[in-house]
Amino acid sequence: IPWEGLGSETSPYLISTAEDLYNLSYYVNTKLMATTGVYFEMTDNIDLSDYDNWTPIGSDRNQFDGVFDGDGYVIDNLTSLRGGLFGTVCQNAVIKNVGVASGEIGKENTYTSFLGGIAKWSNGADFINCWNGADIYGSGYMGGIVGTVRDGGKSNITGCYNVGSLYASSGHTGGIVGHLDTTRRDTSVEVTIDNCYNLGSINGIYSLGGIVGQAQDGHTIVNCYNAGKITSSSDGQAGAIAGSLTNDNRVQECY
Repeated sequence: IPWEGLGSETSPYLISTAEDLYNLSYYVNTKLMATTGVYFEMTDNIDLSDYDNWTPIGSDRNQFDGVFDGDGYVIDNLTSLRGGLFGTVCQNAVIKNVGVASGEIGKENTYTSFLGGIAKWSNGADFINCWNGADIYGSGYMGGIVGTVRDGGKSNITGCYNVGSLYASSGHTGGIVGHLDTTRRDTSVEVTIDNCYNLGSINGIYSLGGIVGQAQDGHTIVNCYNAGKITSSSDGQAGAIAGSLTNDNRVQECY
């Protein structure tokens, strides 16, 4: 194991350098370690300018399922065509107290979907006090914090904000989350977004929202606000809080 610490709650693995962060991505994505119940903590700001195309931490096959505490530090110069800081994160994962301060995720005039400043895809992870300042380009299912939430039962996105600009060639794009799925026969999704805000511009065609691009059934958005400009190039669905909502969602004390 290439980090100081024991990986426990009281002695987490310490992430101090870009190489430490890269090793976390490598170890998770190649299944060299399981991360359920494993704790990681940043000890300094990290500059990823030496990594031209960052490989997000966690993949569809090897999802990140641990606890990552940024301790208030930030990631600078994150450039990735594949997602964000994290790729796919699982039900037990907690990502907290970390910001992606600068960078570019995706690429203009491309058709990549499922992109997020902190994570591209969540299966029930919690995001607490995270923020994004990177600009994001793609076709859709894009969020400043998370691209999409698809499974994992109840989960929370709390105290997060976005100041980056998002540019979608289609839709399902929001300042905090691009898309919140619905519970289906073999999946369960119930997300609460609380005390989050967006200052970044949101650009696309349809389902564009300051907080959520599209929310399907069973979600709660509370105590959130948007001050970013929302622009649809074809008069598609767009809203200050949510671009489109289906049945059984609750939006309360938002503006």
